[in-house]
Amino acid sequence: MTPVHVDWDTNANGNGEGPVRQNRALIKEWNVLEDSTVTLTGGATGTATGDSQAAPVLTTNVNLVLNPAYNAYQTPNGAPVIIRDVFNGSHVTRSNTVVRTALVGVRWTVAHSGCGVLYDDLLSSAPGANDAQITVQFGPVFRAGDVIRIGAEFMLVTHVSGNTLEVTRGVSLTGAAGGSTAAAHVPGDPVLIALGAT
Repeated sequence: MTPVHVDWDTNANGNGEGPVRQNRALIKEWNVLEDSTVTLTGGATGTATGDSQAAPVLTTNVNLVLNPAYNAYQTPNGAPVIIRDVFNGSHVTRSNTVVRTALVGVRWTVAHSGCGVLYDDLLSSAPGANDAQITVQFGPVFRAGDVIRIGAEFMLVTHVSGNTLEVTRGVSLTGAAGGSTAAAHVPGDPVLIALGAT
């Protein structure tokens, strides 16, 4: 067997290999995180874009009204504030072609300040500690794979059908079994997406 020397050839001069270019089959490809765009819809609107050097910052004020039925404040039209964050990257191929694409599998968190409780929706059912289904007011907020929190209990969403969520009860923040204690809940309890599906 004859050994073959392979190295980078950035200026196409053969890297001193003579008339037979032994490194021309080397693939030069890489991926770059280019930017991230945050968009608010539903009970609030707005958009902001950041890049690999600066995170997107989006500040908005939302007027809330008291809903006596649930003893909670909601947006005036009752619509949740939906936060979408699209991560865009570029893929450079061996032919030096740049391909832009949306990235998947990115985990992100949301922080808030001020008074009140941060939540994504409210329960409309009264699940017992052993129930594998819960009903919320606005099911489209959730996806299979989300880890949600109601009170001190974490649940893993396994299926979404309308406003009904099938869940695995008493999981951990990461969705592993046995991380919290299943408990009964009542209509109006806040439902928080603790860890979004990827």
